[in-house]
Amino acid sequence: MLPIDCEVQWVRIDPYVYSHRLINNNYANYRVSLVDPIQPNSDSYIFNIIYRPIYNLNLTFGFTFSRHGANKLNDDGSLKVNYGGDILVGHRSIDSEKIFFLEGDMEFYRKYEVTAIYEMQRNYYLTLILDYDSFNSTDSNRKSVSCELSIGIIL
Repeated sequence: MLPIDCEVQWVRIDPYVYSHRLINNNYANYRVSLVDPIQPNSDSYIFNIIYRPIYNLNLTFGFTFSRHGANKLNDDGSLKVNYGGDILVGHRSIDSEKIFFLEGDMEFYRKYEVTAIYEMQRNYYLTLILDYDSFNSTDSNRKSVSCELSIGIIL
């Protein structure tokens, strides 16, 4: 039997989920979401392959793709049309009662990640993470590459 695991995950968060109708009655603490890292009016697809070539080495290859229907903003950054895409902006009385999933300004996020975890000795781990992120919207395109090397001890 091959030492390979495959993971597939889909997360969908409808408009206004976690934001509610009152500005201070959202599912956040100090303006930081308490739930999944994607905003309301979004979905995310996550694919991982975990390979264990030897007993003390795990290799993970991952890909994440997310779509988000963002609220429309004016040039000064104020809210123009609320599509339920911000956890900090709840449904207001002037907002439409019917919002379709992924309606609004579309944003796309992609992440490719390779992780290697090597157990050098019992409970001593060496971890290497390489990832490439890409964010595209109507206003901006951002790309980043990062590398992280760490040593961990489990007591």
